[in-house]
Amino acid sequence: MRAWAQRWSTAIYALCLVAMLAASTVYNLTHPCAARPVLRRLDEAAIFLMIAGSYTPFTAVRFEGAWSVGFTLAVWTMAIVGAGVKMLAPRLSDAFWSVIYVLFGWVAVFALKPMIETVHPLALGLLVAGGLIYTTGVFVFISQKVKFRRAIWHGFVVTGAGVHWAAVLIGVVLVQA
Repeated sequence: MRAWAQRWSTAIYALCLVAMLAASTVYNLTHPCAARPVLRRLDEAAIFLMIAGSYTPFTAVRFEGAWSVGFTLAVWTMAIVGAGVKMLAPRLSDAFWSVIYVLFGWVAVFALKPMIETVHPLALGLLVAGGLIYTTGVFVFISQKVKFRRAIWHGFVVTGAGVHWAAVLIGVVLVQA
């Protein structure tokens, strides 16, 4: 059962990572056109999927019982609601959504005990480091004073994604708990 959960949860993680990066690439490389507002919403909605996708290998493979099912369902419910609102709601500020993304990303604090008990310390450290990288990037992104803030923000995204990829590799794929 654990091997099956490892396979499907890491596949979900990989699909969410590719979806987020692809949506961002398509949006940022598209010249102004009628589809651009929809592409922007898809780009930003994919962030919710990436956050939930990053949790999934750990909640599905490392957590047990009610924590596994409950936390996985909770993060995916939040992701689906967030992505749906992002697609359908009127345009809200980047700062508003950035705060929502950061809060959603750090929802793991509510599962700190099972994370400490079940996730390899190196993987846990990488998860925290990746979260701090993403969070720092958000502050750069919402700052109106930083020149090239969007480009710098995307550097933080790629770095955070790489660190979280290493956390999944070490904490779910390589380390057998």
